[in-house]
Amino acid sequence: MSKNILIIIGATTVILLIGAWGYLFLFGAPGSVTQVLNNLRSPDTPYEQPITGSTDTTVAIGNKNLAQLTTKSTAGFVLIKTASGSAVRYAEKGTGHIYEINLTSGTEERIGGTTFANTAEAYFSGDGSEIILVTIDGTDRKVVWRRSIDSAEPIALPANSYDFAWNDDGVLRYTVKESGVTVAYENRDGNPQELWRTPLSDVRVFFNQSETFLVNNPAPRLSGGLYEVKDNTLVREAGPEYAFTGMPDPTGQFLLYRYFDTENQTAVAKILDTYSNQETISALPAVPEKCAFSPAKQRVWCASSFMLLWRDREYLNKWYRGEVSSPDSLWVSNYNNFESASLVVDFSEEAGFDIDVVDMKVSDDGAMLLFRNKINDALWMYRLSEVSGEVEQEPTSEVVGATTTDAS
Repeated sequence: MSKNILIIIGATTVILLIGAWGYLFLFGAPGSVTQVLNNLRSPDTPYEQPITGSTDTTVAIGNKNLAQLTTKSTAGFVLIKTASGSAVRYAEKGTGHIYEINLTSGTEERIGGTTFANTAEAYFSGDGSEIILVTIDGTDRKVVWRRSIDSAEPIALPANSYDFAWNDDGVLRYTVKESGVTVAYENRDGNPQELWRTPLSDVRVFFNQSETFLVNNPAPRLSGGLYEVKDNTLVREAGPEYAFTGMPDPTGQFLLYRYFDTENQTAVAKILDTYSNQETISALPAVPEKCAFSPAKQRVWCASSFMLLWRDREYLNKWYRGEVSSPDSLWVSNYNNFESASLVVDFSEEAGFDIDVVDMKVSDDGAMLLFRNKINDALWMYRLSEVSGEVEQEPTSEVVGATTTDAS
């Protein structure tokens, strides 16, 4: 028995020595004990990843209107102004590392290397100086607020925090959702102050600069609507309808929404002018993640495929759950002519593969769109300046008409 044990120990030792030799042959000797142990750090603890080699790369922006900006999965992004022009700042999924791409030269630089393991979502302030990172590990959701990109001590927010937005004064606003209640807060320095509360939890909140809107999450068999929050009460602006979803424009004048018409068994999209109370049937899909208002150009841009207008009241929720995708085209409506939408470009045909648009944002000057491809979270840009002149004319591309009624 003792002889067999000695043989096993000897064989194991030889195998370990061969393995160690092979590792050193392939990767070289570690520079320090820290280098050996750095992967033993708890994934809950952010840590600064050392920068090795050059952190600069160049993105092939090219001369075409449509350009893919990243191959890395993007958790969130913001368009900012820099001394050298426009740039997009984004956080990488998984690591939470922060990068910046100059949209003129295409130069990409990593500006934040602090790792937040399992980063799933990121939300930037308007100038890109602050960021909310959401990490999800299984069912464990954590939310941290970094008041600067290089902040060493992030502020922990409740795990059930959502709807992050900053006002013009740089004050963070968000909601905390619990069973049967949603509470809105503003937070200047880590000390939250309650703004309002409502006995609804399955909702999405839009914090505009001067107004706040709330919309029920879409449910195929339940009715929902779009409301404005006034003096801690909800004032209904549109709905209730089945499979309802919607969004306000940044000024609060226009409300874009869609629902499933049970009588005609089809999806319907509308735009409500809250100033005149005029309601217009629209050809746009009115899915918040796929639309962006441009007050500077007085247009609303939406990405969609005909699948989103399919006679299936379940389709939108299937899309939200990731069970189906939408190979999108870009459409635009003019504020003076919401009754029609002009086809601008077929994103999927232009790229050569499906692009399912989410998180669409338009620059303040209305010159470009930024969005993610929901299929792989890559970040994309579409230049609008070259096509803006065409949209002002009577549309010559494919146009879908609609009718106008008065809102009830």
